[in-house]
Amino acid sequence: MAITSFIHSHSDPQIKKRQDRHGNTYYQVYDPQSRRSTSFGSEAEVRYWIEQRYSR
Repeated sequence: MAITSFIHSHSDPQIKKRQDRHGNTYYQVYDPQSRRSTSFGSEAEVRYWIEQRYSR
């Protein structure tokens, strides 16, 4: 499953795959529960963050 195909609900994080001006890919994640946004350099980092978020 590609991380960008993550199904969203109102409480699910919003994940966007982006590129910086040098062409490097990163993932911008917005968490509506905490109202915070953060960036990750790989899908693996996003997956880890999601696993930690839902293991609480």
